Amino acid sequence: MIEFVIVQNEQQFDEFVASHSFGHFMKTTAWGKFRVETEHDEAYYPCALVEDGNIIATALAVLTHRKVLGKVLYVPWGPCIDYDNQSLVQQLVNHLDQLAKTSKATLLKIDLNVERVHHEITGEVIDDGFNNEHVTAMFESMGFKHKGYGYAYNGSWVNRYTLITSLQEDDYTLRIKKKVYKKALRNLKLGVVVRPGTEDEFETFAQFGRDLSSTHHFVPKTAEYFRNYVRALQPYAKFIVTELDYRKRLEVLMQESQSKSLKKDKEAYEAVLKNMEHCHMMIESGKEKVMICGAIYLHIGKKVFNMYLYNSKDHTEATPSACSHIVMMDEMKKAGVEDFDFVGFATTKPGDAYFGLWDFKSSMGSRYVEYLGEFDRVYQPWRVELTAFLKKIKKMIK
Repeated sequence: MIEFVIVQNEQQFDEFVASHSFGHFMKTTAWGKFRVETEHDEAYYPCALVEDGNIIATALAVLTHRKVLGKVLYVPWGPCIDYDNQSLVQQLVNHLDQLAKTSKATLLKIDLNVERVHHEITGEVIDDGFNNEHVTAMFESMGFKHKGYGYAYNGSWVNRYTLITSLQEDDYTLRIKKKVYKKALRNLKLGVVVRPGTEDEFETFAQFGRDLSSTHHFVPKTAEYFRNYVRALQPYAKFIVTELDYRKRLEVLMQESQSKSLKKDKEAYEAVLKNMEHCHMMIESGKEKVMICGAIYLHIGKKVFNMYLYNSKDHTEATPSACSHIVMMDEMKKAGVEDFDFVGFATTKPGDAYFGLWDFKSSMGSRYVEYLGEFDRVYQPWRVELTAFLKKIKKMIK
């Protein structure tokens, strides 16, 4: 007999999520606690279907609240379940539906990290027979309204598109753009070091975010927010810092400056001497080591997610972002991770404001992934309609 339960043993719940093919850190109890304690959502429920004492499916349900819209029972990235077993999916949805109604929610929202179709890296659909739109049809048959297959960075609750590098599939480094990889390896030789960050370094990390926000027009998060984020999302969160060690850089450059072949190239030789002079200046000024990048990665099961990465605008020549990712990708591969998820992008069109984000992430040997997106089961249509109307008015005013 299959039973629906709110799991009390959170470790057991999280272990099931971590080992599942549809596992995601947003499906763990750590994410639920973070949403309640830091984002001030009302409650979280580790829901599961259990058979003979064993968990066979899970869904983290978060009870949140939005102005005008009211309460929403939200299942981020959907259940960990066998989507080919429609009766099992139906059973779990029925229980979530009852929980939403008991909570007096306006709607039950579920988004699915089920891949829809395959894409070229630039976004074109590959007609290879792979297609999971039958899962969309199944949820629609259960009374859900699908948000549709439009682009994602449009006020959606999740970004439906992401770029993922498969670490265990052949030699992934051969898929990284040669120019990017070669330059990163050069900088790692020249004193760029990637290591775990410290509590104090969240301040610099947050400053890098503020610097970027001034040109990309988003609301930056504080150092305290990032501290709380990493603390709350243990054991998954890793705060990683990239720094430039000028003494190490100087040692390598001094060795290279003795090369006879280098001295024959006057321009290259002068560039090395100039670089050495800059290293001396930084060391003498007490800045022997300088933080040039910070990143937060979340590792769960065989997946790792790059949630935040900000770098110094004054050290772009040191390719801090590429160095951070390349070192982490190597470490994660050794740890048995299969997928390195770069977590979203906004456009693939040159000239668009956020094109650089896709351009860089796609250079990391990634593949373009599209998920099925958002599904709503609505209980109070008037609230949903009013929310949509007010959004239109706000957009017109802007």
